[in-house]
Amino acid sequence: MLQLLQDPDLLKYLLDFILDTPGGRRSVARIARTGRSLSDPALNTLWKELDSLVPLLALMPGHLFKRPKRPGMGFVSITFSD
Repeated sequence: MLQLLQDPDLLKYLLDFILDTPGGRRSVARIARTGRSLSDPALNTLWKELDSLVPLLALMPGHLFKRPKRPGMGFVSITFSD
């Protein structure tokens, strides 16, 4: 890895800058998949600010949610079992 990218502050600044460009979320997600050393800082940048709760809710077990039949319509309901 480039010696410049080993500085955590500089890497965070660079990732934040990329995130603010058009298509930045996609670019930072691609950077996160390039290698272990860039993965954690890039994922931290992506999860720092979410546009909606859907990505967070998608991490929950599948049996908690009834998913819609049409994709892109979000979650329909939450079922809680004791």
